[in-house]
Amino acid sequence: MPIEAGGVARRSELLRQGLTVNEIDQARRHGELQRVRWGWYSLPGADPAVIRAVKAGTVLSCVSSLKRHDVWTRDSQHLHTRQTEYRQRHKRVRYRNDIKVCMAAERESRPCAGPVDSIRDALLTMLECRPGWELTAAMDSLLNRNRTTHSELWDLLGHRGGKAVKALSQMDERRESGSETRFQLALESEQISYQMQVRLLGYRVDTLIGRRLIVELDGWSAHGTRKAFENDRERDRRLAAAGFHVIRLTHQQTMEQLEAAMVDIRTLIRRREHLRRVPL
Repeated sequence: MPIEAGGVARRSELLRQGLTVNEIDQARRHGELQRVRWGWYSLPGADPAVIRAVKAGTVLSCVSSLKRHDVWTRDSQHLHTRQTEYRQRHKRVRYRNDIKVCMAAERESRPCAGPVDSIRDALLTMLECRPGWELTAAMDSLLNRNRTTHSELWDLLGHRGGKAVKALSQMDERRESGSETRFQLALESEQISYQMQVRLLGYRVDTLIGRRLIVELDGWSAHGTRKAFENDRERDRRLAAAGFHVIRLTHQQTMEQLEAAMVDIRTLIRRREHLRRVPL
């Protein structure tokens, strides 16, 4: 059965891919296709999130679509969608139960051809929905994995106003996680100079402030194993013995408690702890 994008497709798409009306009806009778709503069908075992979006008269978009495309996004308690082109001409709905219907950048977003927005359209919707740093983090993720270029992103968003231009100007393909993006943009907002992805004693550290203040950003996926735990403590010990001051921030601390961490970092900087010479 020629269905992709989460196992859900429009009837018109099935016809375009070569199925006949009789074949679609027969597949429904045999349980090979299930009707999600008028004009939309799913395979058994289709992605429940995609089905929920389509049942609500929307398509998966914004951070929910980007996550499905394996792009970094911040976790959200809502399923993010946007309305189909028919519903965009009628009354807007912002929330349906646990579904957030995002306000798409209407002049740029395309009709919803499938149940899951492309990366392009998801970024346009994200621009209207999420904070600028999250947009920068998503673009950093794409750049880091060589899935787009700076020029392509500027062509897409560069004419969309100040928020988009600021997010674009802060992109850096060296960042490997949203935690790095969020923390380093916080440093930039306070005009704190730093270096990223620096090699010290054979280790690559996430962020170096001044000569000796190291800030490591620990996501659970990369640091949650026993081996990673042991390796991290060994490198911290060796770096401390060499004269560096190491701080570790978890993903949760970076996302939800960043200001508290910044208070401590500003305190160390005021004491000029970051400027002491390291006797390498």
